[in-house]
Amino acid sequence: MQVQCCVCKRVRTETGWEAKVAESAVCSHSYCPQCAEEAFADIRAYHNREQPRSGRTLAAAMRRLSQGLG
Repeated sequence: MQVQCCVCKRVRTETGWEAKVAESAVCSHSYCPQCAEEAFADIRAYHNREQPRSGRTLAAAMRRLSQGLG
C-alpha cells in the first residue's frame, strides 16, 4: 500500500516523500511533513482567533485534516 499526501499528492517512499503518481490501486492518504505543518498552523491560528497563515478558512483546513486522517 502506498501513502499519498492529500494536499500536494506526493508519495511516501522508503527515502522520503517524492513527487510522483501513486502506482498502486491501494492507496492511503496522509500529510507530508510540509503540508501537515501548514494545516496544523492554520488550525492553531483559528484556535487563537488569528488569521490563518495560508489565508485559507478553517473549513478548508479541517477538510484537509479529515482527508488526511480518514
